[in-house]
Amino acid sequence: MSGRDSGNYTCDVSGPGSAILGIVRYTVHVKAAVEKVYIVQGNASSSTSDQSTTPTITFVEGEPTPVRCIARGGSPPPEIEISIGRSDYTKYFRFDSVPAMSGDVGFRSLRMTTMLVTDNFRATADDDGKRLNCIAKVPGLTEVLKSIIVTVNYAPRIDCKSSAAYVGDRNIRVTCDVTARPPVTSWYWILDDNGTTVSEGEVMNGYWTIVTYLDGKMHLELYFREAVEESFRKYTLVARNTVEKRSAVVLLTRKYRDAESNPQSSAEQTPPYRKQHTRGRSNRDPSSLISGSGAMHHGPALTLLSVALLLCVH
Repeated sequence: MSGRDSGNYTCDVSGPGSAILGIVRYTVHVKAAVEKVYIVQGNASSSTSDQSTTPTITFVEGEPTPVRCIARGGSPPPEIEISIGRSDYTKYFRFDSVPAMSGDVGFRSLRMTTMLVTDNFRATADDDGKRLNCIAKVPGLTEVLKSIIVTVNYAPRIDCKSSAAYVGDRNIRVTCDVTARPPVTSWYWILDDNGTTVSEGEVMNGYWTIVTYLDGKMHLELYFREAVEESFRKYTLVARNTVEKRSAVVLLTRKYRDAESNPQSSAEQTPPYRKQHTRGRSNRDPSSLISGSGAMHHGPALTLLSVALLLCVH
């Protein structure tokens, strides 16, 4: 027996004159492994199409895409799991099954097509290069796996590293790394608020660029012939591919030598001046009567009075 023999059976017991003496009905369940698993991208009809999949499946980052993980055969209907790399995506899919009957009337067999379905699968750049795995299994029997490589087309991802320099430093630089699929088709640096740009092979007002390629990344460097006061600002890298245009900002900050003064740090280090006030005579120091400007004004008169009192006593 095979999985196709599963179904409802009826036995009629007939007597003389074709009289039905009794009817016996029973259900047969035959455990059978899944016959085939495949993955379909798009709105293909899983119940009639037995298409095989290519070694890769391609998405555009962020775009909703219909995906189906389909299992043919299996009795009872199999359990299905779907994952990308080591991340389980099963909960983002809905379960569905389609029965199909074949054979002559009275001897028809049942074949199930079971699937996980979503019309809104959104791949990310982090999924690129990983494997999309579809596993179907009937408990107690051998599981069947289909695995294909995921390719994700995504807009440029830009990672920049800011720099610092002293006024007068020469041949300084800021750098950015760019990854993209498909590769970047154009890029340039924006140097100032006026929109001045410089790209590969150009020199603009003492700025020039160098680009190198390593391990699938573009390494972009913006060089400065000499750092002046106006050099310490933000610079923007713009990169484009067939998916989208992206940009990122990188900063050149100023460093100060010991002999130089940093207006900002000086302002932060100087404590504010506070004028102190005293209230009430009980808190006043008696010496304050003969110190400061008041003492200078009354000092001679007080001295003569003291001498006169001494003469009177004697």
